[in-house]
Amino acid sequence: MAAIDGSAAQRLLAASAGLGLICADALHAQAAPSEGQLELQFSRYEEFQTRAARMRINAPSLFVLTPINDQYAAQFYLTTDSMSGASPLYHDSLSGASGEGVEDFRKAGQAAVTRYLEHANVQISGAFSDEDDYRSQALGVKANFDSESRNRTLSVGIGVNRDLVNPTNDLVQDQRKRGRAVSLGLTQILDSRSVLAVGAEFSHGEGYYNDPYKPLDRRPDARDELALSARYHRSLSPSDTVRIGYRYYRDTWNVHAHSLDLAYEKQLASEWALTPSLRWHAQSSADFYAPPPFGLSFRPGFNYSADTRLSSFGALEAALKLSMPQIQSFTPELKFAFYRQRQGLGLGRTSDTPQVLLPSARTWQFNLKRSF
Repeated sequence: MAAIDGSAAQRLLAASAGLGLICADALHAQAAPSEGQLELQFSRYEEFQTRAARMRINAPSLFVLTPINDQYAAQFYLTTDSMSGASPLYHDSLSGASGEGVEDFRKAGQAAVTRYLEHANVQISGAFSDEDDYRSQALGVKANFDSESRNRTLSVGIGVNRDLVNPTNDLVQDQRKRGRAVSLGLTQILDSRSVLAVGAEFSHGEGYYNDPYKPLDRRPDARDELALSARYHRSLSPSDTVRIGYRYYRDTWNVHAHSLDLAYEKQLASEWALTPSLRWHAQSSADFYAPPPFGLSFRPGFNYSADTRLSSFGALEAALKLSMPQIQSFTPELKFAFYRQRQGLGLGRTSDTPQVLLPSARTWQFNLKRSF
């Protein structure tokens, strides 16, 4: 059985539309790159629940950025996700004890061409994601404009996506979903050591949002989403950098969320660098979410979901990244992260609802980067 994952399409749309914050490296974006960049990455995600292994995902990926001439550059991104394991408890009517699990293989990619002007650049991009039961296509246009002093960059992005749902259980066929998104961002150099970036994103989607692997699942056929974000980078010394980020999210399903992340990068001797980071996320539940037992609160004709990803919960992630000296012109990076969800950390009352054991996860990631 494959697993529906609309987040894949959302990530692709965000990437192709240039949504989200403009990072500090986006300043002076009108300058075409003088050399190419190659990045190879392999990541492994392991989710577990009640001390039992659940989902496992292996994801190799390739990113290439190459200048065409002094006015144009192209970039390409390709990845595959190989997913296997037992269905997470409470996410649907199945569990690991049911004897049914999740198997899926996803292919995804993105291509973009950027035109560089004296004080601006314009990027056109396209993206796709293809798995057993879900296909997504996205197009986006993004423009960055620098100020005369070149210490400020304004970003504007628009994007559209088209998704097609064909679950392997044949409960529905050729169900469609489409979305539109716009974004605004501003990056400002505050002084010789500090950069601040703020952004706003709005998206509207309509179509099939139900999960066909949860037979009673019924969700609204439209969703508006708004996200506001800010990021601050501060260089404390030539070898020490602090990064702080915040994001507020709200949608028309009455889910609202806060996310805060902190990172500290320390340059060590001989090109070594260590970056510990922490991320906190808390959200409220959707209007139509009902806690397990599955189906107990279902009423015909009303929206209903027992998917705990729509519940009130909080999450903490701790990560550590190690950057190493070059090996044969490649710069290696190794990152490990541990992620844990808990209902008590969410935004909303949970004392009057059954407590749900939410999953935790480990992620290993290995990168190889090279300029050419």
